[in-house]
Amino acid sequence: MGLSRICIVFRRGASFVVMLVMFLIIPRGYAAEPPCDLHDVPASVQQVVHETFPEWRIWDLTDLTDEDRAWWLKRDARSSCPGLAIGHFLSKKHLAYAMFLIPKDSSQEGWRLVVIDHGMNNSDTLTILERTDSYRRPFYLWTAPPATYSYVDEDAFSKALVIRLDSVGVIAYEGRLLWYWVKGQFHSLFLAD
Repeated sequence: MGLSRICIVFRRGASFVVMLVMFLIIPRGYAAEPPCDLHDVPASVQQVVHETFPEWRIWDLTDLTDEDRAWWLKRDARSSCPGLAIGHFLSKKHLAYAMFLIPKDSSQEGWRLVVIDHGMNNSDTLTILERTDSYRRPFYLWTAPPATYSYVDEDAFSKALVIRLDSVGVIAYEGRLLWYWVKGQFHSLFLAD
């Protein structure tokens, strides 16, 4: 098909040209990307999750209500995965991966909030931050940058905390929570709104 023929077709219907190009360019057997794109997660980290939690998967866009999905995409259009956060949670020298996992079998309940530290020499260490087998509640994970965060202590006094590494940010119905690393372990903190 010559160039002049393509231009004529384009003038008559741009959608036909788009469909033709897609037919010619996209290989047969093409499938849409999985609901949770893990291309930024090293294979060894994915393997730790698969071996440790073979009956579990990452919370993804398909698990959200229409309203929650619209909110997530408006908030973080870069990520197709509200159950994944990547950051320097344990060290400035290497990345770690926070994941909110749910059972693959939708008739099962429960969830796991885990962090896999992809440390030196590609060693992967798994930490379970929270877990339950009794119910499933929606979470959205995000990477909270190093900053000073405001919170309310147990005596209802407003306080500030300087966090020097990325934190695992969790948005749930109860509010916003940070899991942050200090002195060799994770601590949690509800943020003041």
